[in-house]
Amino acid sequence: MIHAATPILSQNFFLPTQGLMMRIYQLYGFSFIEVLVSLLLLSMLLLGADALEIYALRAHRVNDYFSVASLQIQNIAERLKVHQAFVSTSTVEMEWNQQNQLVLPGGRGVIEGVFPHYKISIFWGELSETHCQKNQLGQSGCIQQMISL
Repeated sequence: MIHAATPILSQNFFLPTQGLMMRIYQLYGFSFIEVLVSLLLLSMLLLGADALEIYALRAHRVNDYFSVASLQIQNIAERLKVHQAFVSTSTVEMEWNQQNQLVLPGGRGVIEGVFPHYKISIFWGELSETHCQKNQLGQSGCIQQMISL
C-alpha cells in the first residue's frame, strides 16, 4: 500500500527569517577582527621563531671560530715540533698567520718564547692584538695556550 507523501514542514515549523540567519552566521562564522588577531598572533610566533634561528646561527658561528682557532693552535704546535731549532720562529709565525687570515676573520697569531717552551695566542675579529689574558669567545676573541715540546 502506498502512503501519500507527508509534508516535510509541519505546521509548527516556521521558515527562518533574516535575523535568525544572521544569528546563526554569527554563531558559526569568523569575524574579520578575529581573523586579523589570529594573523597577528601567527606573525608574532613566526618572528619569534626567526629570532631564535638567528641566535642559533650566531652561536654556531662563534663555536666555529673557536674550533678553527683551536685547530690552528694545534697546527702551529705541530709545526714548531717539526721545525724545532732548524727554522726561525718568525718564519713559521709568518706562514701560520697567512693561514690564519684565510680561515678566521681578521685571524692573526703570536708566538712567544724560545724552544722548547712557547706561549701561543691566536686572535680573530676586531680584538686588538694584545696579550690574551683569558680565552674570549664571540665574533671577536682570542685563545692562548702554553706548550712545551
